[in-house]
Amino acid sequence: MVWRNTESLTTAYIVGTISPEISTRPSLRQLWLGDNLIEGTIPTELGLLSNLEQLYIYSNFLTSSIPTELGNLESLVGLQAHENILTGTIPLQFLTVSSLEELRLDRNALTGRLSSSIGDLAVLSDLRLNENLHTGVLPTTITALTDLRILRLADNFFSGTIRDSLFDGWLSLDFMDLKDNLLEGPLPSSVFDIPTLRIFYASNNAFDSTIPENWSSSPVLRDLYLDENQLTGTIPPIDPGQLGALTELILQNNQLIGTVPPSLCQLREDDGTGSGVLVSLWVDCAPDASPRIECDTSCCNMCFPNATATDFLDSEEPR
Repeated sequence: MVWRNTESLTTAYIVGTISPEISTRPSLRQLWLGDNLIEGTIPTELGLLSNLEQLYIYSNFLTSSIPTELGNLESLVGLQAHENILTGTIPLQFLTVSSLEELRLDRNALTGRLSSSIGDLAVLSDLRLNENLHTGVLPTTITALTDLRILRLADNFFSGTIRDSLFDGWLSLDFMDLKDNLLEGPLPSSVFDIPTLRIFYASNNAFDSTIPENWSSSPVLRDLYLDENQLTGTIPPIDPGQLGALTELILQNNQLIGTVPPSLCQLREDDGTGSGVLVSLWVDCAPDASPRIECDTSCCNMCFPNATATDFLDSEEPR
């Protein structure tokens, strides 16, 4: 254990539990206990550290539920508790910590619905709840989280539809990951109006209807994964100059028809570097696909349903 000063505690190679005596250091502002071999529960006494701003307890073996007493940490800016074995629901008391900017609870075994109180975390910029056991619909109060840069909700059991206007007014989001859930209905078009959106994963849900006409609006969109859904209709064409940063477009295992737009294929053409900016374009274009999209192999470098990574020499696995 290393004490740097009275306001910061950093530890390394710790085995055992977090002692309740930690509460005797009320001046602590930073508590770094991540990436150790700590087990047991999160002590309720942590809620007495009224000046605590950063609580990092990730990558341990912590069990049981998140103490409601953490809702007393009115100065808390960042909580990283990912990669533990935490269970139960996110306590409502904790969602009143209005100073919170970073909330990482991913890779645990948390359950239950995401409370509408999540919308009260108005300055939140990083929200990661992926790889848990959450259920239910996404609360519409998420629309208030306009400062988010990262939203990761993948690998849960979220269900229902997403209101089309849910992401109106969002101007900072870089990465949205909704894959591997039970979401259905049309893709929310407001996602594609976020000018900073660089990565959007929505694979393996039950999204239906057509691809929104504004899907190519973000000038920095790099990765778009819409595979393993029930999308219908054709792939909308793009205007000259759009999707200049797109490197991966993954659309296979849907119900799309028609022909891949020539304007999209142009992104695959040699830009002077030996290849186009669009590295991976995967669709249902194999002869036995039903329904089938028409696409030349010079445009689509992976045709499903029977494609393999060796079908085309220039194909790459999605990141």
